[in-house]
Amino acid sequence: MEAGEIPLIASIDRSDIALAEYTCRLADDGLGLSLVSRPLPTPALIPNWNAQELEFRFELWRRNLAEGAALFGAFEQERLAGFVLVGRSSNAYTAEVYSLFVDRAYRCLGIGTLLLARAECQCAGWGCDDVILYTGYHAHVVDFYLRRGYRVAAIQDPAVKTKNFPLTLAKSIHPEQTSDFC
Repeated sequence: MEAGEIPLIASIDRSDIALAEYTCRLADDGLGLSLVSRPLPTPALIPNWNAQELEFRFELWRRNLAEGAALFGAFEQERLAGFVLVGRSSNAYTAEVYSLFVDRAYRCLGIGTLLLARAECQCAGWGCDDVILYTGYHAHVVDFYLRRGYRVAAIQDPAVKTKNFPLTLAKSIHPEQTSDFC
């Protein structure tokens, strides 16, 4: 996708309902972190985009593309079903998934998996060894990434502002593992 196609993203319904979330605890071996899924006492509504958020994100994503990021979309005819935006991080061997969303009507069809695989392929093409991403604790989102080989790399210290997401997930990639999707 090109920067001029970014407004198509407004058509994606990103709303959802979270029924569980993860908390982190010290791993059983005492050497790392472990995620524990817990049901939410009240389901959490993840709202659709609002105009102010879209304006902010569109500006950010255009800037990402101008800095060399890649934007891939999945379409059903003319309708955008999902997209992923990926770019290089400040470390030359690490890339970052900036955003991955699949429209509510197209979830659980494998679109997110294909978009993530395409992003990882792009990262391998840039010569990156690792991919990182930032996310919240909602279990269905974290589970999506865990099933695809991502692991907890860090937890945000509430006293330190980073990217406003509590979890950093990471995955090592190898060009020979991504070649089917390139």
